[in-house]
Amino acid sequence: MTTAAEPGSGITRASLLKAGAAAAITLAGVGTADALTARGVPRHVRRSSWEPLVGRTVEARAGRMRAVRLRVVAVEDLASGPVPTAALSGSEDAFSVVLRGPSSPLLGQAVVPIRHPTLGTTPLLLVPARAGKAGQDYVVTVNRARPPRA
Repeated sequence: MTTAAEPGSGITRASLLKAGAAAAITLAGVGTADALTARGVPRHVRRSSWEPLVGRTVEARAGRMRAVRLRVVAVEDLASGPVPTAALSGSEDAFSVVLRGPSSPLLGQAVVPIRHPTLGTTPLLLVPARAGKAGQDYVVTVNRARPPRA
């Protein structure tokens, strides 16, 4: 089950694509971050690991800042990518996670350690999205989908 972001959240296709472009950098450093499934896929890059966390909190720590608690707001399909969008609908391998934190301190776009008891601690690219009365939204994009071979 996919949980959508709030209407008018300000998360645009362009911001998700920008985050996705940098996601490959993040995924390069995750080999030892978490326990693996039988398929050898770390928990933090599986949609099914994030969906039960909607409404729960994770912690992010940027540099020497104290840990910032972020609430998992939504797990969403990617807008587009190297694989047609319809093929990615509900994909275990291609999705974005919307996190909401306080308005201050503001975390900049960076690869930061994200911690949750189920996922462990792992570096993920955190991209600021919409700021509003409810706080600051961030997006983490996971895209392990591969285009079909010609």
